[in-house]
Amino acid sequence: MTHYFDNGKVTTKAVFDSWGGASAGVDWAVVLGSTLKTPEGDKPTGSVLANKRHVALVFSGSWCPWCRAFEPMLEDMYKKVKANDPNDTEIVYVSVDADSVAFDEATRGKPWPAMPYDISQGNSTVPVGFVQRKIREESGKPMGTLQAKYSLSSLPSIVVLDGKTGNIISKDVRQELGDNPEDGCAWKPSAPASWLEATENAGVDRAVVPGSALKTLEGDKPTGIVLASKKFWCRAFGRCWRSSAR
Repeated sequence: MTHYFDNGKVTTKAVFDSWGGASAGVDWAVVLGSTLKTPEGDKPTGSVLANKRHVALVFSGSWCPWCRAFEPMLEDMYKKVKANDPNDTEIVYVSVDADSVAFDEATRGKPWPAMPYDISQGNSTVPVGFVQRKIREESGKPMGTLQAKYSLSSLPSIVVLDGKTGNIISKDVRQELGDNPEDGCAWKPSAPASWLEATENAGVDRAVVPGSALKTLEGDKPTGIVLASKKFWCRAFGRCWRSSAR
């Protein structure tokens, strides 16, 4: 008898194969559910993600200020990468919104597909996405299967997967540039090369990445003016933990 394991736990052959265990290609319907909400309506998950080189799972909630601050940068990258190669990357929004109404508002007008709210948060089923600790304690829900698999503890979280095998490429692609959401963020070198090339070639908005103003010896000045015409600029990073989302 053959036994199958996922993260050290006994699982089924279908789940094992879906994560690339049999190198036959990932079954995204098993991993993310049978359908995704797209700008054109609900569509089969497999068809939405077919032939994509990267599938980026974005765990986010509209109540989270860091998530809201990150979204413009994410959308900018997504549109530029899509313009270069429509099959390079697909984002899947995995909702950590407060309720289905907030989910509908958060996904309205967005260019990427989203996991249905009830699938993500486990309403009448096992949650697949990210369930906040407070919700788990109050409702008795378990961690979402993806949250547990990738050991996610803060928001926003981005997990980049190989579009063919489902194997993880990176879950450390975003860097905060300060202790506050308005301080901005940037892509790390561990992000897919296509993301870095698309955003670099298009030029960086220096007021978006480090924030709108910088403290200088002469006082606060607009970021764009301080960094204008500079060929190189460096960042000093600090780590910010947000335990409330765990």
